[in-house]
Amino acid sequence: MIVKNIEPHYIIHVGGATAVRHSFENPIEFGAVNYLGTVNLVHAALEVSCFKKFLFASTMETYGYQDEKVPFKEDVSKLEPDSPYAVSKIAAEKYIEMISKSSDFPHVILKCCNTFGRKHNSGFIVEYLITNMLKGETIYIGTPEAVRDLMYVTDHVKAYITAMKSDVKEGKFNFSTGEHMTMWELAKKIKELTGFTGDIVRGFPPNYPSRPQTAQYLAMDASKAGDLLGWKPEFSIEEGLKKTIEYWKGKV
Repeated sequence: MIVKNIEPHYIIHVGGATAVRHSFENPIEFGAVNYLGTVNLVHAALEVSCFKKFLFASTMETYGYQDEKVPFKEDVSKLEPDSPYAVSKIAAEKYIEMISKSSDFPHVILKCCNTFGRKHNSGFIVEYLITNMLKGETIYIGTPEAVRDLMYVTDHVKAYITAMKSDVKEGKFNFSTGEHMTMWELAKKIKELTGFTGDIVRGFPPNYPSRPQTAQYLAMDASKAGDLLGWKPEFSIEEGLKKTIEYWKGKV
């Protein structure tokens, strides 16, 4: 009813349950929020006569386990989810694509890599490392050899704006810097930038509710977004880390 009354030209659907490890404990909740929530929003958009485009926040996590450890491509890499969270996002993607075939539904599915640069939440890996190093506390790396793509938040926001303004009305796109690294390498880089002199431990903190399974390699090829949307990252990982560190210095 709200969407019908407002009659938006665009919907940028970034709402959802996102804490991956919590999805193992709450799979029904994640399915209801991420899949059924998307279905509801899609059908609300179908009732808007002036509607132009639906942008859906999917995730790098949908690629999951891959036999070949090379950056994933949208039209090459299979979807091999390794969590209830990733399954719920794939289900939402498939529903959007199905509706597009039957109703000519204009949409873009965005698969962004791990984003950092948060100002109000220190629970994610980059913010956790920065805030705890600035406090001088012991650092724990639960999956030190896991490889991840990382992207500064400004480039993440720019991905949505670029996709919204483009003439593209159907498709899925990866967004990443391509500067993937292991979590151990990430910790070492932040240690260097913050001047941290404490201990970095390989393993989870005591009593930490660890994730039952995790893909060891999640990295993407964003060349399609560059070629068709004209998007490219503005910040390198190091540039983004410096900006994030500078912010948290004034808050910790």
